[in-house]
Amino acid sequence: VIEGFLIKWLLLLLSFLCALLASPPVIARATVWKIDPAKSTVSFVVFRGARVGARGTFKNVTGNIIFDPNSIAFAKVDASIPIDTIETGIGARDADLIGPKYFNAGRFSTAVFTAQKLRVANAANDGKYVVTGLFKLHGVSRAIDLLMTKPTIISSANGRTRLVAAAATTIDQSDYGLNFDLLHPDGFVRINNKIDIKINVEAGPGSGRSQHH
Repeated sequence: VIEGFLIKWLLLLLSFLCALLASPPVIARATVWKIDPAKSTVSFVVFRGARVGARGTFKNVTGNIIFDPNSIAFAKVDASIPIDTIETGIGARDADLIGPKYFNAGRFSTAVFTAQKLRVANAANDGKYVVTGLFKLHGVSRAIDLLMTKPTIISSANGRTRLVAAAATTIDQSDYGLNFDLLHPDGFVRINNKIDIKINVEAGPGSGRSQHH
């Protein structure tokens, strides 16, 4: 009797395992969000010593964000920033910056950020995330980390769904072959190499959904 029971139990277990292996994998679907260029900006601050030297903004940011709040490991971002949209409040300075002696926007028209990794910033899990990716500027690509608050999905009264996210980082202009001295060889205007950057993005549902196992 005991042997018969064990045989039946083993057959049942084998049947269950076979059914489990034959089942198709569960596929999670992350929404593809399209960055709204009218509501997304990249702002920056440069310093002269300890003082703020200038502030500015790039507009018309475009791209896509793949985000699943239940599976952040599969998050992806690709964003393009038109260099000639720079605004610092002084038109002549903007013209100099996009010219051949600095950004050279005629040759390097866009900056591009491509992220492939999102992780929790610290053990406290305080809603901060680190986005790791490649930032291409002035023809040079460097790996950078953005410190980002957890993206928020909001719904308006008319039923429209939006993704809102903010992030910050600091880059070194010299890493990208940029040198402000070319604009002011007399040394009259000097800025620190470190530049603080803040990103504010709003995005709406794009076409299609990304799949991951």
